[in-house]
Order: sequence, then structure tokens, then C-alpha cells
Amino acid sequence: MFAQRGRVNESSEDVNPIPMEDRNKKPSSQFFLWFGSNLTIADFALGFIPIELGLNLTYTVIALAIGTLAGGALLASMSIMGPGTGLPQMMIGRHAFGKSGGKIMSVLQWVNTTGWLTVNTIIAASALAIMIGASYGYLYVLPVVIVALVVLAIVYFGHNAIHGFEKAMSVVLGILFLYLTVYSFTNYSGDFYYGAFSLVGLGTTVALSFSYIMSWGPYASDYSRYVRPGSRSVFWDVLAGSVISTIWVEIVGSLVALAIYNGNGEPASMLGTMLGRFADIGLIALVLGGFAANSLNLYSNSISLRSAGIGISRRTILLIITALSIILGIYGYSSFYSYYEDFLYVLDYWITPWLGIMIADYLLSRGEITSISPGYNVRTFIAYLVPIAISIPFIDPVPQLEGPISAMLGGVDISYFISFGLSMVFFYLLRRKDFRHRLSFTAQTK
Repeated sequence: MFAQRGRVNESSEDVNPIPMEDRNKKPSSQFFLWFGSNLTIADFALGFIPIELGLNLTYTVIALAIGTLAGGALLASMSIMGPGTGLPQMMIGRHAFGKSGGKIMSVLQWVNTTGWLTVNTIIAASALAIMIGASYGYLYVLPVVIVALVVLAIVYFGHNAIHGFEKAMSVVLGILFLYLTVYSFTNYSGDFYYGAFSLVGLGTTVALSFSYIMSWGPYASDYSRYVRPGSRSVFWDVLAGSVISTIWVEIVGSLVALAIYNGNGEPASMLGTMLGRFADIGLIALVLGGFAANSLNLYSNSISLRSAGIGISRRTILLIITALSIILGIYGYSSFYSYYEDFLYVLDYWITPWLGIMIADYLLSRGEITSISPGYNVRTFIAYLVPIAISIPFIDPVPQLEGPISAMLGGVDISYFISFGLSMVFFYLLRRKDFRHRLSFTAQTK
């Protein structure tokens, strides 16, 4: 209905399949959406971590590239599910986990998006606080509130408003980060090729950069479902848009950290210090990047709650979650780094085996949503939980929870790779017989 005007009804923009007449997005829209949403502050801050771990720029770039490419491939793989089904990502998950089981995973995704809302709100508010002189005492509450309300205003008007904003940010933030790139390289006087090598630092950087970009996976089809079926370039558009922008901004963050890192700074203030009288240019980029990333976070947060069976409207949910993000943003404002690094690790533990099952299910079903069991698919949960249990010796989210194999590796956490691979294998072994007979799509997706 409204396809020619580029509008989508609130009802169709919820958790139901998007009608074909409303699927008016080109595959290239996915490039701009993921490019704009990743020219942002979280990956800029991620670029500081390998420098904190003692890596030089050469090893930092190698580690960031490996982790980002791997995570981007998972994000792109999830995106191809949207055009065929017209459903958001967590609703597609009901096919593998069952209707009730899918609701549990939707709650986990709600926690994921709420965490990212908080992370991006904190960094954007930090940059805004410096610009307006509200960094001290209780004045920092004001920038947190401003950031949250601007994001709410963007998302409140729905999917098309988000797409338009992200496309604009692709241009505006692209120009701003290009300036920051040139300025950073101009002011970096170190050696690109020689310096400390640390297997732990390299492995940790791969892990965290992988974690950052693959954590978008549960969002992917929320946006690609507006593309018509048969659009074969969606995978490459998503991969290119997300990977190019993420690696770029991470490297800019690393250059800033190399130039002035003193062991206890936070990204916004350090960028402002490096840029001197041009500080506002960098700070504006961080603030706008926070808006770009959190537009996706807030929208998918509301969709995940609706997928979990919450009966109130999406727009009412937006108001509630915005209030929660303000509270969490104020609480986490003064302890950002410990919150951020631990948060990135914890994401891996539930998302990666879920992604493995989603991909295996999609391949076995050949992209068709067949009948959905009304309760819990026990065999799917076995395929999900057993790999997590097997991966426990490989975990290292905090020193107090270091697994024995991770300790042997010097603290490198590879548990998510273990759980991802094993979940695909277990799902295939336990569920392959279920796909021998195709069943028609039913109304149980609601």
C-alpha cells in the first residue's frame, strides 16, 4: 500500500512478513545502511584496545582485518534471509527453535541491543559533553538525555526514516572521517612495520573485532526484508558496507591512540586533545556516529521485544527503551572501558552458536520458512547448548572466569569459534531428517 510514496504502515513494519508492494528498497540500500551505521564511535573506540594491549600499527591492522572480515561474512549471510521471507531476524529464528523457543532468543537479542544502545549513548554523550562543557558533576546527564532523544526522534518515524538518515550519514560521516584519517596519518610519527608482537594481543584483537561486527547478525533481516526476493547482491552489499567502514574507523581510532594514548583516557577526550583547535570536527563525527548506530539499535530493540510476544505497540516500546537507555547511560558513564571490553566478550557466548544454527537451518530448508512448532524444539536447543558447554574451557571474559585452555593460550578467548562451528554440526546431525519433507508456511509465525 504506500509503496510508491516510500512509506510503510506501522502494522506491516512490525513482526509480520512485509507485503510485496512495500518491499521498495534496492539491494544497494543495504550498503549505505551498514556503511553509515558503522562509521561510528564503538568501532572507533575498539581501535584503542590493540594499542592498549601493546600491538604496533601493522599487527593492529592485520588483527582488525581478520576479525572484521570474519564477522562481516556472518552479518552478510544473515542478511540474505530477509528478502526471501520478509520477516525480521528473530522471527525467522522461530523456524529452528520453535515459537516459544524463538521468544527466548528474542529476549537475549533485546539484552544485546540494549547493551549496544548503552555503549553508543555513553561515547556519543561523552563527545557532546566536551563540546558543550557538561563533562563535570551531574551536568553529564544532559548530553546523555540529548543523545537518547535525538535517536528516538529518528526511529519513531520508522524504517524509511532510518534508511534516509543512514544514507545521509554515509556522506556526512564519510567526509568527517576522511578528514580525521588524513589528520591522524599526518600526526602519526611512529614506525608502521616494527614493534611489539603479542599473540595474546593479536588474538584478543581478532576476537573483539569479530565480536563487534558479528553482533549485528541478529539485526540483519530487520532491514533486508524490505528488498524484493531474488536480489542476489544483498550479501556483497552488506559485506562491503559493513567491513569497509568498520575497518576504516577502527584504524583511525588506533592512530589516535598511538598518537596520544596515556593508559587511562577515553576516546572522545583523547580525540579532542589530538585535534586541538579542530576538536569539534572529530567530536561531531563521534556524536553523529552514535546517532547512526543507535538508530539501528533502538529500532531492532523494539522489534526483538515484539518478537518475544510483548503485546504493546512498537512506538510505545521505543519510549520505554529510550528511558531505560538514559538510565543505563548515566550509570555506565564513568566506567566505560571495563564495561565495553567485557560486554564485547559476553556477546559472543550466546550469539555465535545461534548464528551457526540460523545458517544451518537456512541451508537445510533452502531458504523456505516451513511449519513452526508451537513450543520448544528440544533438539535445536541441544544443538545450541551443548556447543556452549563444550566451549567453556576456551572462555576468558574476565580473569576470574578463565577457562583452562584459554589460560594455556595466554588468555586468548576462542570459545565463540568453537561454539559456532559445533552448533552447525550438531544442528545438522540432530535435525537433518526434519527437512526431508517440506511443509507449507503457516500462520504460526505470528
